[in-house]
Amino acid sequence: MPLRMLRYVDLAVLAVALPVFVAADLSMFAWAGVTVVWLLQRVVHAFLLSRAEASGNPRAAVGLLSVSVIGRVWFLALAVLGIGLIDDEAGLPAAVLMAVTFQVWFTAVFVSRSVEGGRA
Repeated sequence: MPLRMLRYVDLAVLAVALPVFVAADLSMFAWAGVTVVWLLQRVVHAFLLSRAEASGNPRAAVGLLSVSVIGRVWFLALAVLGIGLIDDEAGLPAAVLMAVTFQVWFTAVFVSRSVEGGRA
């Protein structure tokens, strides 16, 4: 069960960030923008992951997963840039929230893959 919870720790970071943004009087546009973009990229990643698993071709699977990770970084960076261009006060909070959320997600993926690999 704890290993399964690691898959959603990034969503917990976004949920915990909401009261922090409210208490610190930070831009709610930054929080909402990062949250929407993060959820959108999670859906795209899940779709590409299912396509990679269904392909049966190891090269195609690695290609899809590589596109997913590299595309994710670019998409998130451009989204933060867009948020900052739309609202000057939202750029820095959006960038910090995105960086923290991405780091937590990346660490959780690394740990869960290591544990899953260690069991096999």
